[in-house]
Amino acid sequence: MEDINHPFGSPGDAESDPSPTFRWFLGVQILWAVVVLLVTATFGYFSFESVFVTFFVGLLAGSVLFSPGSPAPRWWRVSQWLVRGGFVVLAYIILQRAQELGL
Repeated sequence: MEDINHPFGSPGDAESDPSPTFRWFLGVQILWAVVVLLVTATFGYFSFESVFVTFFVGLLAGSVLFSPGSPAPRWWRVSQWLVRGGFVVLAYIILQRAQELGL
């Protein structure tokens, strides 16, 4: 029986062993997150909005750079849902800022 809660399929499946592309994608995202946190904290711009927006830009860039061919593996479909959720959060941040400016 397939474990639907595991993002890479059931243990023992061919999909349960992440591909080198996934490892690179994950490694780059972790490195980008650390750099974003360090730079925003160092320069005094550490806020949810600034960290989220810069991290999201890195996620979008990573999605473009590491886009696999078809058929899309499960990890790619999961990451695309994260991107879609990120756009929802970004829209919320933009609407909040627009209200603060009285637009």
